[in-house]
Amino acid sequence: MFDSTSGNSASASPLRTLLTSAGVPLDGQTEVWGPVVAVQLDHSGTRVIQRYVTVLVRRHSQPGGWLLVRQVSEMYNGWENTSRPVVTALGDESAQHWLVENRISALTSARF
Repeated sequence: MFDSTSGNSASASPLRTLLTSAGVPLDGQTEVWGPVVAVQLDHSGTRVIQRYVTVLVRRHSQPGGWLLVRQVSEMYNGWENTSRPVVTALGDESAQHWLVENRISALTSARF
């Protein structure tokens, strides 16, 4: 497991920014899997029109504390407009399904 406080990962800062903007507390009780990045292409299949960044979060201080945090960026002629993250509560089964579906090992996570 990666401890974000040690500064050993280039991905810690963008994840920290995403979690903070989603209102997720960074108090050492937050474990994160991902990010998973997906894109949506235009009708010709050549230009990215949306980008989705999603992470799975577990709050150890809250029972059933699984959250799915997703941020969508709209792409317009080289410009990117990023929306506020959307946070969705998940149950244990849905969280495990998300890990399997996105081929993420339950052993690889970051703690914030």
